[in-house]
Amino acid sequence: MGQLSDISREQQARIDRELDAFFAFTEDVFADPSILDQVPDGADVQAVRIAERKPERQYDIETPNTVAIVTPTGRGRQKPARQMTSPSTTPVKGHKRTSRHNRP
Repeated sequence: MGQLSDISREQQARIDRELDAFFAFTEDVFADPSILDQVPDGADVQAVRIAERKPERQYDIETPNTVAIVTPTGRGRQKPARQMTSPSTTPVKGHKRTSRHNRP
């Protein structure tokens, strides 16, 4: 894992801008939770301060302080939900699992 000193000034400036935009977007959502109606579950949201918006770019959401691009699929980076099992469905070593419907 790299250290903070391993990144360039440009990278640090980009990270600072992205964090600033993220916090501005979050503040807007706290002020108006209906903004989240435009964001599907599991989506990636990339917020940009309005002053830094690119005119040639299309944005999905505009809040009082930011514009945002919403990627519904999470760009394929979203991990599948972890399967939770209850103790009654956890297989026991050496035990043949049977369906409730097939029991005698």
